[in-house]
Amino acid sequence: MLKRSPTIAAAMLCALLVLPTGAAQAEEENLAALATPRCEIPGLAVVPPKPWYSVPVDSAEEGIEGCQMIWEEGEQYMGILRLMSFDLSNRPKQQEDWESFVIGFEAVVLERMGFKLGKPTWKRDSVPVSGEGFGNGKAAGFLASLEGGTTENEVHFMLFESASHKYVISGIMPSREASPGVYKANTDAMGTVMRTLQPN
Repeated sequence: MLKRSPTIAAAMLCALLVLPTGAAQAEEENLAALATPRCEIPGLAVVPPKPWYSVPVDSAEEGIEGCQMIWEEGEQYMGILRLMSFDLSNRPKQQEDWESFVIGFEAVVLERMGFKLGKPTWKRDSVPVSGEGFGNGKAAGFLASLEGGTTENEVHFMLFESASHKYVISGIMPSREASPGVYKANTDAMGTVMRTLQPN
């Protein structure tokens, strides 16, 4: 579990991401006050699985938008799911190597949150994706360490696409060895998101 410190909360608000107008005045730890019923980004929408709530974010990068789903209990973050969209209509050249680009993009965001991405632990070249028009699902897992933390963490990436956008779901969670129940709840939530995507 991730201790809900002001440093992590502030990083979640600000790390490469600019929240919608007015959000900057919100209390750093009270992200739930910014919650929306659905995560809506270009081309898709999904209802966050309970007990997650969704906070909309806009990337500082043109053509990249997203939301962040958060599960917290008391003073701890139990899991963080990030869903980001990448517009293909004006794709930068560096996005040609899609997997490397998106994992690198998310790694920078994680570093701003205090996480350091470690070695890869698993990879799946084919993952089923629900929702009309979505496909080409892939997934990978990496170890991750949190600055000043003692719990082992993992980051899982699920990549998929539509005709107009590429997407990534990033899940930040304690490792299976550190907390089997919380790990399962996080991976189950990622699976629920992948099964309930809706085009919009």
